[in-house]
Amino acid sequence: MSRGRDVRYDVIRVTAVLFVIAVHVNPKPFNAFPWFKDIFDYIIYTCNGMFFMLSGLFNMKREFRTKEDYAVYYKKKLISIFLPYVLMTFLLYGYDYYQSGRIFELWPFVEETINQFTSLNSSQHLWFMYSLIGLIMSAPFLGKMLHAMSDWEIRLLFWVSIGWNTVSIYLINDLGWNFHYGKWLMASWTIYFFLGYFHHRIINESNKKFWYFWGSIGFFVTILWQYVLPIENHSDKDFAPAYTFFVIGVYTFLLNEVHINWEPLKKVIGFAAKHSFAVYMIHYLIIELIGDRFYVGNSAKIGFISTYVTSLVISMAAAVAFDWIVERIVQRPLKKLLKI
Repeated sequence: MSRGRDVRYDVIRVTAVLFVIAVHVNPKPFNAFPWFKDIFDYIIYTCNGMFFMLSGLFNMKREFRTKEDYAVYYKKKLISIFLPYVLMTFLLYGYDYYQSGRIFELWPFVEETINQFTSLNSSQHLWFMYSLIGLIMSAPFLGKMLHAMSDWEIRLLFWVSIGWNTVSIYLINDLGWNFHYGKWLMASWTIYFFLGYFHHRIINESNKKFWYFWGSIGFFVTILWQYVLPIENHSDKDFAPAYTFFVIGVYTFLLNEVHINWEPLKKVIGFAAKHSFAVYMIHYLIIELIGDRFYVGNSAKIGFISTYVTSLVISMAAAVAFDWIVERIVQRPLKKLLKI
């Protein structure tokens, strides 16, 4: 781990990874209990918002003053984010290609993999990359805007965003009102990207209880809201203001109330956090490979726990191996070539 690493953010990274694996392991052992299933689902789905919050924090809190600052930033992102994503796409599609039983032909494989990279991944577990790459590209400019704003302006931007999403999601998507205005800056995953920086600037020890309270309220509103409306009217919960408050509350709680003082545990969490991006990308394949073998002849609870733990361990091992190979064969030479 690098010096000065804040283990609190590593805790959030690792928690998000644990949650995202739980999202994709199915069936859940309590599908027969709708209320409990909903509670569990809404907790583990916070992984998406927290992932974008962390990305927003670490990409927008830095200062960009010179041409060199921009050049170094984009070079680093090319090597640390874009390159592993491209290589992982080739790896994952290569497995699918092999499983199809087709005779290997180089050009069709390359052409189909490029199509997978440019569009088809959006309908699979790598969907988040289609928002993340654009946000990372925008971060220096959006960050410069936010750095120039005072705290009250940052708060105003947050509350205007919440107001906009209240109208566009609750009144329009859920209740069916007519509203054709759009292109608000902080819509979709951009709001969580912004919230990472917002949290860094605005939320602290003195006001954290405010966010715990409204996070709790947001959680209960999210649960109750889906029972108020017919199922066909339910919109994407991730961007609904109540759920946004809940994600902020969970993020704030993990950051402030989970204290890791034992040095060996810090190292384990830091190690897992270092490979979290690769785990995000590879875990779905591992879950598919495991399939339902642990469910056969066992209760749903045993099947879920066994599949979850096995998927976690193998995904982490695969992620470590992938990162090790990519770093030594590709990233290190490129860093020397690009002088970073």
